[in-house]
Amino acid sequence: MRRTVQSLLARQLLVPSATKSSSPAAATRLLGTSGTLDRLLPINFFMGVEYVCADCRRKLSEGKQQQQRRRTNPRRGIAGGITVASPRKLVVRSLAGLATRSSLQREEGRKDEDEAAGGSIANTGKKKEGLEKQEESLDDDNAIWSLVNTWDKTAFPPPETDWSDFSKYNPVTFAKVREEADVLGTNKLVDKPEMRENFALWRILIAFRKRIHGDTGVMEVWKGLRNRNIDLPTEGEDADAIWRMFISTGLRHPSFEEELLSYAEDLSAQSRGRKQWPLLYDSFMSRYLAVSTRDPITRLHQRLYPVFRPQSWATLFETAIQKRPDCQIWLKEIHNTLPQPAGVYAAVIPTLCAANRYAEAEKWHRHCTSTGDLPQNSEVANPLISWIALHGTFMELRSLLIGLPLSGIPLSESSVVLAVSSRRDPLEVLEIVFSDVVPPNALGDAFWSGLFSTPLSPAQVFKHMLRHGSGWIIGATTVATVARKLARSLDESAALLSQTGLLVHLTPDSLTPDPTPDPTEIHNRRLRHHLSHLHIPAAIRTLGHLRRLRLPIDTSSLLLLSSTLLHPRRKGHKPTTQPHIYPSGDDIDIVALLNLRLHAEGYTIPDAIWTELITRLGQNQRLDDLNRLCLRLAVIYASPRPRTQQAPLRHIFSATTLRSIVEWGLIAGNGAWGVDLLRRLSERGVWVDHRSIKRAVRVRMRGVPEDEVRRMRAEVEAAWGAPLWSDGEAVDPGFERPPPPPPKMATRQGPSHVDYSL
Repeated sequence: MRRTVQSLLARQLLVPSATKSSSPAAATRLLGTSGTLDRLLPINFFMGVEYVCADCRRKLSEGKQQQQRRRTNPRRGIAGGITVASPRKLVVRSLAGLATRSSLQREEGRKDEDEAAGGSIANTGKKKEGLEKQEESLDDDNAIWSLVNTWDKTAFPPPETDWSDFSKYNPVTFAKVREEADVLGTNKLVDKPEMRENFALWRILIAFRKRIHGDTGVMEVWKGLRNRNIDLPTEGEDADAIWRMFISTGLRHPSFEEELLSYAEDLSAQSRGRKQWPLLYDSFMSRYLAVSTRDPITRLHQRLYPVFRPQSWATLFETAIQKRPDCQIWLKEIHNTLPQPAGVYAAVIPTLCAANRYAEAEKWHRHCTSTGDLPQNSEVANPLISWIALHGTFMELRSLLIGLPLSGIPLSESSVVLAVSSRRDPLEVLEIVFSDVVPPNALGDAFWSGLFSTPLSPAQVFKHMLRHGSGWIIGATTVATVARKLARSLDESAALLSQTGLLVHLTPDSLTPDPTPDPTEIHNRRLRHHLSHLHIPAAIRTLGHLRRLRLPIDTSSLLLLSSTLLHPRRKGHKPTTQPHIYPSGDDIDIVALLNLRLHAEGYTIPDAIWTELITRLGQNQRLDDLNRLCLRLAVIYASPRPRTQQAPLRHIFSATTLRSIVEWGLIAGNGAWGVDLLRRLSERGVWVDHRSIKRAVRVRMRGVPEDEVRRMRAEVEAAWGAPLWSDGEAVDPGFERPPPPPPKMATRQGPSHVDYSL
């Protein structure tokens, strides 16, 4: 085959139409202009892909013995094929048959003269026999490049080119990356000294093999690293990515995982702990805790700890509980082996309470207090204290509050105030607090001032001050609170508190004249406090007091009032049907009538409340009530310029709300209902874009037959009173899928008709 290549053009096997001239100039013209050569030698020929001629291909197909001669090493051509080592050698081999015998003889004569003179020829590579010697001599001869001046200089650089700029003359292609990613071979890019520990390149190769060959490719790259005796990096972004890919593969292949763990242990032992990937413990344990069982988890922890440690025990426990709550029993076994305090209490208790797992949080509280893993104070346990105060028995609450200081956790004043506010009978909490177990110096100014914000009356607070307040220290906060409650000056309030036996410590600055308290802010804060703690009767009384005094109600109080009275609802979902303050359905009517009354009294209702009410009525298919509410809002918010961007109607009836109204009518089987309502709203000053109607119809008519779509369009246009689609506008069939099943119609609860008119 080499002889075939040498006489590639001279024998006219590949270019039958070529001239018989074999001069270098003629060969250059043939290489640059021959269409036959381009057809037989495509561009992939010069990228390392090997082809065979017709004769060789026929011979290879004749017998099984010749078919087995195909290459097994990608760097050696198949039997009868062409081997391409580099662009320069490719040109040499292609033009070897074109070089005249005289030029070769001159080259050999020059070598003989050098040898006779005692000189030596410096060759950087291993000397080869036959054609390879001719290639090296031609490769070193700059004259050979005069034959290829018409070729692309970026593909075939001159001999003096610096080959370290790899990307310029070797464009990154899929075939090139695939070849370099096979790191089990030799003479790869990663074998160069300057690229050996280029972990950015190793990261690319691992990711490439993982995508193409999966876990097998990742493990082969691992073998390539170990064969070259290259240690994995332990710092930086590349280290994180490489370790994560190896660990992810190891979790699916136990043998590879064992090899990876053994390597990590050896690397740490050889460097005396200086070379450790910081996230090794977190990566392994977080995945084991998410999917594994008890025995593998405990064995892995015993193997890794204490050589490898997590970044934060608190974060590890918190993440594990969020992903898999049933792994808590194994976490407790791990927690027993840790030096205390590990900071787990402050992470686990709030996490479980946020997930409504209060019983499990109480067990963790007892476990952490028994092992000595204590927080700085009791504030982190406030959600647990509030829940036990609201749902627990008197003995459970007493055990918790008394056990906190006895176990070494300082009792925070906010915890006591929260327990008093959450308990149905606040006097039970005060009975526990004022027992001999709780020291007087544990509670002070914030506690007494906080008692005035609880359901206790000022008289009850002063009664406990007289009975238990002797020797307790208070400051300016309690004095200011009493001054606001009793409408007295700071001096009079301080004198009154001193008579109860409390020790009033005030600085000279704290006795400056207190500005007149703002009753609006006081009552709004009180209203929000009652609503946030679900003290609905107290909130209603505060709201009535604000209305009687004609005091303003701020936006945050109105939003909190509506959200508290309504059933909880996630965005895009219907309200929950769990037990609530009011039955399902009645809550919408109560909130709507309440806000309409407040608007009539002169209060400014946020637009978000009306939008939420419209959404809930539409989701519950209460179309008649929705019709009356929308028309009522259009009347009460009518303005001389209703179509401006600042008009309330533009915010209440946004484009999304208008589309939803049309879609609710289509869902109910009455396509004209929503369009008719939008027409009447438009007549009352609401800005309605006809594109919203068209979009709602297009979305709901996807997958419906064309005849049905046209019928619905005609019905919608009749309800709108004007054409919406042009005659030439095509019917959008939507996606090729069957029409969705009819939704389940929610059974309306509450009164059948609500009159929203005042």
